[in-house]
Amino acid sequence: MNTAKAPVWRRPPVLAGALALVLILGVAVWAVFLREDDRDRYCADLVVLKGEMDTKQSDEATADEVYDSLSEQIATRADAAADFAENAPEETREDWKLYSERFQAFLQIMMDMGDYDLKKPAGWEKVFTDATSGAFAELSAEHQAELDDVVAQLTDEKVVAAFEAIESDAAEKCDVELDIKEEAPSGVVPQ
Repeated sequence: MNTAKAPVWRRPPVLAGALALVLILGVAVWAVFLREDDRDRYCADLVVLKGEMDTKQSDEATADEVYDSLSEQIATRADAAADFAENAPEETREDWKLYSERFQAFLQIMMDMGDYDLKKPAGWEKVFTDATSGAFAELSAEHQAELDDVVAQLTDEKVVAAFEAIESDAAEKCDVELDIKEEAPSGVVPQ
C-alpha cells in the first residue's frame, strides 16, 4: 500500500483553484481582445463619420443639391449618434447617448412644429421656403418656446462637455480629429 501523499499541486482543491484561475485569466484576456476589436470598429466608424461630416457643399450648388446634402448630413449624424449611444466604448457611450437624445429631440420638435423632416430634402426645402416667406414668425408661442428649449438643451454645458469628451477620446484613442460642436445645428432654424 502506498502511503505517500500526492504533491500539493496535484491535490484536488489546488487543481480546482488553478483551473479556475486559468479560466478567469483566459476570459479576461479574451475580453481585452474583444474590447480592442470593439474599439477598432468604433475608430473605423469615426473615420467614416468624419469623412461624411467634412463633406462641404460647393458655392455653386443648386437649391436641390443643398437640400440633398443637408438632409444626408443630418441623417448621417442622427444615425451615427444613435448607433454610438448603443455601441460606443463605455468611456463615451453615455456622452453619445446624451447627444443622440438631444439631437433626436431637436429633429422631433422640427417635425412637430411644421412637418420639417430634416432627414429629407423636402424638409429642408420647406424650412427655407417658410423662413423666407415669414412662416417662422407665425409660430405659436408654445412651439417657439419648445424650440428654444430644445435648442438650448442641444447647446448647453452638458452637451458641450459630452462633445469635448467624445472629441478627446477620438483624438487620443482613435487618432481622429472630430469637430462635432462646430457642426451642431444651433443656427439651423431662423428665430
